[in-house]
Amino acid sequence: MSTLDVSGRPSYRLNNAFGFIICALLLATVSLYIEPHTTLANCALCTVVRALLLAMSGAFLLGFLLNFSRLIQLLLSVINMVLLLTGIVTIIRYTLTPITEVPAPSCNQAVLAQLDASPPQDVLLSALNNAIICPGPQWNLYGVSFAQLSLAAFVILFLVVWKLMTKKQKRDLSFR
Repeated sequence: MSTLDVSGRPSYRLNNAFGFIICALLLATVSLYIEPHTTLANCALCTVVRALLLAMSGAFLLGFLLNFSRLIQLLLSVINMVLLLTGIVTIIRYTLTPITEVPAPSCNQAVLAQLDASPPQDVLLSALNNAIICPGPQWNLYGVSFAQLSLAAFVILFLVVWKLMTKKQKRDLSFR
């Protein structure tokens, strides 16, 4: 099966592979380069961004493997779009919300401790809320913060998902 259709545009498989590679490279970069220089373990925003990237990489991988149906591709693209918009809105709210000098008590709780104490849906809402109100790492790459880098990564992934969502069916130009 060719990766290019009649018009020369990439297939679903190539776009899903590209999205998966971007997510995998971002997660590897955070683990190997950024984490040793900062304390990302206590960063609520970092945890949410990692969880969203991990979920998106899984959806891209499923899209790569299940390449036979436009409906499945559209469903996985909608899931990725919801994850992307969640990440973008969280990062924008984080950058617009002033961080207080004294962090909230929930900022110091580990996610596993929160899972033991409350139902999963409450933990999800608490994690998103903590990602907005808790102070993030003071790490910068040439003056660009972790939140700004994450926002740029989500915008690039948004373009990949948009390409997947708007891909048209191949036209059959054969004569019968």
